[in-house]
Amino acid sequence: MSIASRRLAFQLLAAGALLAALAAAFWGGFELGRQQTSALLEPRFSILAAEHDSALTALASLQDELAVQRRERVILERNVQIDREAARVLTGQLRQSQDAQLVLNREISYLRRLVQDGGRGGLRAHDLQLSVEAPNQRVQYRFTVSQLIPGASPARGHVSFTVEGRDADGTVSRLALHELPAADPETLSVELEHLQNLSGTFALPLDFEPSGIVILVEPEQADLIPTSEFFPWVLMTEGAARNAETGAVAPQDS
Repeated sequence: MSIASRRLAFQLLAAGALLAALAAAFWGGFELGRQQTSALLEPRFSILAAEHDSALTALASLQDELAVQRRERVILERNVQIDREAARVLTGQLRQSQDAQLVLNREISYLRRLVQDGGRGGLRAHDLQLSVEAPNQRVQYRFTVSQLIPGASPARGHVSFTVEGRDADGTVSRLALHELPAADPETLSVELEHLQNLSGTFALPLDFEPSGIVILVEPEQADLIPTSEFFPWVLMTEGAARNAETGAVAPQDS
């Protein structure tokens, strides 16, 4: 082998050894860096994993608390509904008791007047019902006039039916039955032994806001006392008006 060939072979061998050394150095550096990086990141990964597990635990706890709060809200809403229903029932019972007491006080007042005036009895209106007729929107009324003292002699009398309210300008107004539009009948009278039902229809003037009705019963007999009742303006629904057998509007003293 010539000197040139030997020199070339030596150079190639030296280059190969250098490349191998460089590759080994590169691999050693890469492996060392990987190990150092793993050693540095592993604690951080452990911390993140722990934080993740803690977050999952906290989320599960919050979900449990939310479920408990939802159940408590349902129970609270149910209790509120029960309380409202109980309050509504108690209010209705109180109103009925007050109405009964009002009727009793009124009858006591009538009896006291009878004793003071030396009368034999009287006639009184009660159980007023108001509803609206479709499609003409006329107001239909019905009420009962009965003897104040059961078993009294037959009686006759005149009945005044007056609607109280306010005009468009706020002025208080009182309209007798014959002054109301489309009133049928325009006058009312009774002739009864025990009781008599009266009914009719009328329309309201435009821009008139009713507040109540006053019914005055004036017997023809001198020994019977006149009575007056005030009924708040309360319209019944059509179904209630058909089904009601007694007055749904409680009278009040005038």
